[in-house]
Amino acid sequence: MKKIVLLFAIALVSIGCSNSDNGGNSSSDKIIGTWGEYQEEYLPTNEIDTFITYQQVITFKSDGSVDSNYRGIPTTGTWENLGNGIYKLSLSVKTVNQQIEFVGSNEMIIYDDGNSSWAYYYEKTK
Repeated sequence: MKKIVLLFAIALVSIGCSNSDNGGNSSSDKIIGTWGEYQEEYLPTNEIDTFITYQQVITFKSDGSVDSNYRGIPTTGTWENLGNGIYKLSLSVKTVNQQIEFVGSNEMIIYDDGNSSWAYYYEKTK
């Protein structure tokens, strides 16, 4: 009987840990919500541009869809958590895998998908 209870407990722990580290969308993913870009950093020189108003506002929804507004131009798309801080983002005609770092529950940094020379800072607005 103890072996059955132990196996059940191990199964529950495995299910609970299989959320964002291993990929897949989840209604509890940290990315879900509305985020406003307030700063960009050019990493090779640490040059920072801070904005008075948000350059881009992105809403990541629990169903895997995305609404974005970049400087007044709205677009829609999809997102997917690939695991280990990598997200697949598809907006308009471009699909990229981006490294995203979460700082607490209200800030995220999206690193440039190309040569990683830019970091884009977002704060959660909703």
